[in-house]
Amino acid sequence: MSQQTLTPARKPHAWTQRLRALLVAALLSFSAGAIADPAIANQILQAVRYDRQVLDMDLQIAKIHVQNGNVAQARLYYTRAHMDATMLSVQLAKLQQQNLDSLNRGLYSNRTAMELAVSKGQMAKLQSQYIEMDLAILSQLPTSMEHRVKLDMDLLMFNMTMQQLEQAMRDA
Repeated sequence: MSQQTLTPARKPHAWTQRLRALLVAALLSFSAGAIADPAIANQILQAVRYDRQVLDMDLQIAKIHVQNGNVAQARLYYTRAHMDATMLSVQLAKLQQQNLDSLNRGLYSNRTAMELAVSKGQMAKLQSQYIEMDLAILSQLPTSMEHRVKLDMDLLMFNMTMQQLEQAMRDA
């Protein structure tokens, strides 16, 4: 009789534990996809592209003001471009985290390409910080030809890295 009394008590408890385990497993499988989602990485990449366009626009306006001798306006637009570059760096950090998370979770079809995307993402983030430093200086010294040339070189390197990053993400 004691065995019959214990058996029904065990079955619902064991069944509840199994149900809880299944629910936790289901939640974990959905949360893993929410953390490292290639669609989110692509959305962030779009934000990076947009931030880059805004940066380019502010840089063009700053250059026009330098050419016309409007130093105060050039400072203003180099300062704006510096803020744009900061936003670009923030977006690149988010993109880097998504790509790294995708690599760690195995959410890719080509591991080599995903590893390259992570590597190029790190490089692009570093290069965006160089651009930020260039713009911090130009916001104070907008007529400095040396720093404008350095900025142009850093932007060129950044563009090449971003092309490689985007290609690696497509291949991954």
